[in-house]
Amino acid sequence: MTLDYCQSHQDRMERVSHLGFLCNAEEAAAHIAPYAPILEVGAGNGYLASKINARVPGQIIATDPQHDTSWCFTHGEHFPITRLTAARAVTTHTPNYTVLMCWPTLNHPWANIAAHRMAPGQRLIYIGEGAYGCTADDAFHKNLSSNFLEIAGHAIDQYHGIHDYLTIYQKKGE
Repeated sequence: MTLDYCQSHQDRMERVSHLGFLCNAEEAAAHIAPYAPILEVGAGNGYLASKINARVPGQIIATDPQHDTSWCFTHGEHFPITRLTAARAVTTHTPNYTVLMCWPTLNHPWANIAAHRMAPGQRLIYIGEGAYGCTADDAFHKNLSSNFLEIAGHAIDQYHGIHDYLTIYQKKGE
């Protein structure tokens, strides 16, 4: 469902600078919490992590390699962020964590590198657009279609003109 209050570009940019790219973090957290423990990579300012933590306290680790003043970092952190790259986070934490990627950076390889390093059987929750959309890179989307099995999906509230979904995958065996 596209929400009217999310339609204007100016409103979207203001919301993104405070809350991240996801239109409705409360809704997403409700779908994500049953898959705890969660390892969020590319967590930005931790807003989504804070909403997940409210549902399953102590069951989320949020990581992001940088703290700067771009996009979601302009208004401080909502949840403690461990400074790790996605690849390092995935290899540092045990495979019993469900990896969460919300709006991985467009045309950057970090989401694909992290997905390759996940263990067989490990779950991935991906929030973003499909191939040729505004999130991740082509290699990541090819990796998802070749090496992951979709186990569930949820339509989520979207900004006007954006087509993101919440999908749960499980990495196929070797």
